Amino acid sequence: MNRTILRTALLLLPVFAARTAEAQVAPTVATDDMKKKVDEKPTDKPQGWSLGLNIGGTVSFNHNSNVVGQDDGATLQIGLVLGASANLLHGQHSWENVLAVQHAQTRTPQLERFVKSLDVIDLQSTYIYRFTGIDWLGPFAKATFQSSLLPGYAIRTEPSVVIRTNLDGTTVTENVAARANIDLTGAFEPLTMRQSVGLFAEPYKSDTVNISGKLGVGAQEIITRDGYVLGDNKDTPEVEVNQLDSTQEAGAEAELGLAGEPVPKVLTWKVVGNVFLPVITSNDAEVDFEDKLNIKISGAVSVKVTDWLSLDYVLTVLRLPLVLNEFQVQNGLILNANFKLL
Repeated sequence: MNRTILRTALLLLPVFAARTAEAQVAPTVATDDMKKKVDEKPTDKPQGWSLGLNIGGTVSFNHNSNVVGQDDGATLQIGLVLGASANLLHGQHSWENVLAVQHAQTRTPQLERFVKSLDVIDLQSTYIYRFTGIDWLGPFAKATFQSSLLPGYAIRTEPSVVIRTNLDGTTVTENVAARANIDLTGAFEPLTMRQSVGLFAEPYKSDTVNISGKLGVGAQEIITRDGYVLGDNKDTPEVEVNQLDSTQEAGAEAELGLAGEPVPKVLTWKVVGNVFLPVITSNDAEVDFEDKLNIKISGAVSVKVTDWLSLDYVLTVLRLPLVLNEFQVQNGLILNANFKLL
């Protein structure tokens, strides 16, 4: 059975390579938190510190020769997955720290060189206090750090005229050769940080589904360094990019999480939806209510083939209006070879 699953996974791998080099902010990270046992209770865990370190890789390869409707050549994608955790459990107190890094490079017949197709670093630190006798309820404090490791860019297969619009309204026009980088952002740009405090609840846990939620107030900082974001008008031949602006916001935050393990130790799934509504903002622009909402939906389905090999589908939907007032969507099917070092 495992060999059948593995052969099927290898046939599906090219789906993961179907990404654009223009993806700028939306993170797609499947961490061990997506796969941990959903009915695990705090009393089942050992007291004190627990450390974890996982490293893995992904690969996808496809070659065409005289295929109708396809360019000749090879499509190759290689990727690195890194996960680390440092968690502390002491009585009713728990402190969870998770670092997830994913990076992938893709080479296609159209570009004939490797380009960045995935680049995410995600750090989360969460403190939770569980009330005595009601261990599914209590206050929490959470901080997140999210960015990319390397500079971001867009690529066109034809020569392009790029129009850069700066924050002061001035524009700069430049000519970019075919297959050359259209520079957008620097390393660790934009950097999005979020701090939240409030009340958490885990009202229902079972072998098949786990329901959790958080409600509170938060602050968000988006830090940029003169970078740009694609704002291309499809009705014009030019490529338009707009300069990013650093902002600070404070407001209300809500989160809902659902997870399940239909087949123990084999099949797991998780979906988390987060909404942040700024009430105070450093941005002077007048915007409607719906244009203020920051939305993030992340999900994963994981099939464990062996102890070190899994087939994962990962989806991230992100909306940061002050970065890009559009939904950013990334999804991929990943055959993940993962090795536990700690």
